[in-house]
Amino acid sequence: MIMRAEGVGEGHPMRDGALAVALAGEATGAVIKVNASDRPQLVRALRNLLVDFRGDGAVSGVTSASSSSEDVFASLASRPVELKPGSSTDVDWVIAWYFPNHVDAAGQRVGHYYENFFSGVEQVIDYALSNRDELRERVKKFSSVMYNVSYPSYVADLVTAQLTSLPKLTWLTREGHFGVWEGGPGCCGFNTVDVMLWAFTGVVNMYPELVKAAVKDVTRHILRPDKHYWYELFALAYPENMSLYREMLRRDPSIQNYPERLSAAIAEIVKRTGKDPTGRVPHSFRASFDLIDTYDRNDLMPELLLLALLAYYATGDGEFLRSIWGDLMTVVEGTRRQHDSLGTGLIEHYMPSDYEGMSRVAAEASAKGLLPGLYGGNVARVLFSGPMYVMNSVNTFDTFSLLGVASFTGDLWAASLKAMAEAARREGLEGAEALRGYSERAYDGLVKILWNGSYFDDWYDPVSGLRDRAVLSAQLTGEWYLRLLGISLGLDQDKVRSALREVYTRNFRRWEGLLNGTYPGSPRPSMVGDVEEPNGTGILNRVGSQADTPWTGVEFGVASQMIYEGLVKEGLELLRSVHDRYASWGLYFNHLECDGHYSRPLAALTIPNAMAGVTYDGVAKELTISPRLGSPFRGPALVSGSLLSVESAGPCPGVITVRHVDGLPLTLTSIRVDARGCLARVKVNGAEVNVTVEGDRVKLSEAITLRPGDVLEVSLSTTG
Repeated sequence: MIMRAEGVGEGHPMRDGALAVALAGEATGAVIKVNASDRPQLVRALRNLLVDFRGDGAVSGVTSASSSSEDVFASLASRPVELKPGSSTDVDWVIAWYFPNHVDAAGQRVGHYYENFFSGVEQVIDYALSNRDELRERVKKFSSVMYNVSYPSYVADLVTAQLTSLPKLTWLTREGHFGVWEGGPGCCGFNTVDVMLWAFTGVVNMYPELVKAAVKDVTRHILRPDKHYWYELFALAYPENMSLYREMLRRDPSIQNYPERLSAAIAEIVKRTGKDPTGRVPHSFRASFDLIDTYDRNDLMPELLLLALLAYYATGDGEFLRSIWGDLMTVVEGTRRQHDSLGTGLIEHYMPSDYEGMSRVAAEASAKGLLPGLYGGNVARVLFSGPMYVMNSVNTFDTFSLLGVASFTGDLWAASLKAMAEAARREGLEGAEALRGYSERAYDGLVKILWNGSYFDDWYDPVSGLRDRAVLSAQLTGEWYLRLLGISLGLDQDKVRSALREVYTRNFRRWEGLLNGTYPGSPRPSMVGDVEEPNGTGILNRVGSQADTPWTGVEFGVASQMIYEGLVKEGLELLRSVHDRYASWGLYFNHLECDGHYSRPLAALTIPNAMAGVTYDGVAKELTISPRLGSPFRGPALVSGSLLSVESAGPCPGVITVRHVDGLPLTLTSIRVDARGCLARVKVNGAEVNVTVEGDRVKLSEAITLRPGDVLEVSLSTTG
C-alpha cells in the first residue's frame, strides 16, 4: 500500500515522496474515497470495510485512487490465517518511507542520505522484505548482547532507552552532513556544541564517521573577519574596542551606515587593541548547516577541540585531523588571546556571563515601568551590565554565572590542550611542544587557584577577589574526556577521586538525582525561594535554576566518570536514582528536557564501557579492558563502531574473552589488561598469536583485525 501526496508545492516536504505499508506473502487491499468531514458518510464507509474484512479475513474493492477534493483511505490485509490452540504463525509487515524533498531553513534542498541507495519507496520495501531475516537477527543480537550483563539490568535499561533519540533527533543529508537536534526534535538547534560534548561521547562509539562529519561542519563556521556581521558584533563586545569605535563615530558618523566602512573600522580597531574575536566557535545550527545562532560562549572553544579529538582518537584517522588542524589551532590561539588577559593559563570569564547575570537594576526598572518601551528592554540591560557589551563568556550552564577562572572551563581547556599536544606528537603536526606547555601551565593554574583540598572551587576572579565555592558536578569533565580518549589524566587521580566524592556527598539526592551544583552551608532556592549566590556578585540563585537542578546527561557523564575512576558504588547509586525517576514518571524512553528526547543523555552509551573498563585508542590501535566490578564480569562494549561482548574470569590467572558481535572491523596492535608479572597467551578464533608483555601491555607481534563473529582470548597465568 503506497500513499503519495498530490498538489503540494515545491517546498513541501512530502513532494515526490511516499509512505508505504507492505507485508510478505499474499495480501488483499482496498481504497475508499470519502469526504471525512461528512461524519455519517465516513462511518458508513469504514463500517462496510470492516464487515467485508470480518466475513472472510480479506478486503475487496478498487486498489488505487486519487483525489484532490476528497479524503482517501487505504486498507491492507494479510492472507487469512487459521490458528489452532498452541500454534502460532508470523506475518511480516514493513512500514517504509521515501521523502527526498528535505528543505532546510536556508531554503536549500538537502535531501536524505538514503537517496544514495534507493530511488523510491518501492526499493526500500524490496530491501526490507528481502533482508528481513538478517535485519531481525542483527536487532535481536544487539539486544541480547546489551542485556547479557553481570551488573544490574537497570543499567542496561538506561543505556538502551536513550537509543530512541537517534532516529528522533537526527539529520543525515544526501551529501553526508550529520545533525542532532538538541531536543524536540526541533528544539533550540542542532549540533549544539556544548550539549554534543556529552551526546557525541555516546554517538562516537556507534557511528564515529558521523561525529567527524559534524565536527567538520562546525569548523567551517569558526569566527573569522569574513563572517559578517558576527565578527563586528563580537569585536565590539570588548570595552576597549567599543570605546575606539565610539570615537570613530564621533569623527565620522557615516561609518555605521556603510558595510565596507564599518568592517574597515572594526579591522583597524582590532589591529590597534589586539582584541580580535577570531577563533570563536558557533553555539548551534538553526535547521541548516549554513545558519548559526551565536558565538557568545567561551566553553565552546575547548569543547570543539575535545570533540575533534574524540573522533580522532576513536578512529586513528590522521588525515581527518590534518584537514582541520589549522582550524583547531585558530581556536587555541583565539582562546588564549581573548580569554587569558591575566596570564593565568586558564580561560577567563567576563560579566555578564549568563542570562541571569545581567543587571538586576535594569530588570527591576523595566518591571516597575521606570524605563518604558525600548529602553526598558535589552537596551538598559546591556548598558547597565558589563564590563562586556555583548556576552562572550556564557557556558553550557547558561543561567549559572562564571567569573574569572573556573574549574569547569579550566579543566576542559587543560585537557583539550593535553590531548591536542599528544595528537600533534603522534601525527608530527606543528605546535606539539607549545601545546604541551600551555596544558601544563593550565593544570598548574587550576590547582594553585581553585583546588581547596577536597574539590575545585567553581570560580575565582583575580581582579575583584571574589570567589565562588560551589561544588559543580561537572567540574572535571575534561578528565572524563581524557579517560574516554584512552590517554592519561592531567590531574592526580587522587584529586579526581576526591572531587568526585565531594560531588556525590554534596550534590546527590536519592529521589532528586545529582544536582548540577550546590553551595556548602547555604540554603537551596528550591527550599527557601530565590536567594543571592554567596559569592558577592549579587546574582540571584532562583528556584528551578540550572544549578539547583539535575540534568540527566550530566548525571550519566558523572556516573560514567565515577565508575571509570573506581567509585563504582557511587556511580551505580546515581544510575539507580535516574532509573527510578524515569520509571516512576512513566516516560522511560523519552527524556523530557527542551521538549523531548533531549540529546545530552546519549552520554549513557559510555556506561557499558565504563563498567567493562574499556577504552580504545584508535591511533595506537590499543584496547584496554579492566572490568570495574572485578571478575567474573560479563557485559557489552561499544568501540568505534564495533559492538563487542566482553567476559572476564579474573585478571591473573584468568581469561578475558572478547567477541566481535557486529559493526565495523576493529584493528588491534596491543591490549592493556592487569598483566603485570604474568605470562600471556592470545588466540584469535583458536589460533595463537605471538605476543610480548611489557608492564600492563600485551603487545601483538602483528596487527589483527576483528570482524563480526571473531573471538579474541587473552589467557593470563603466573606460570608457564
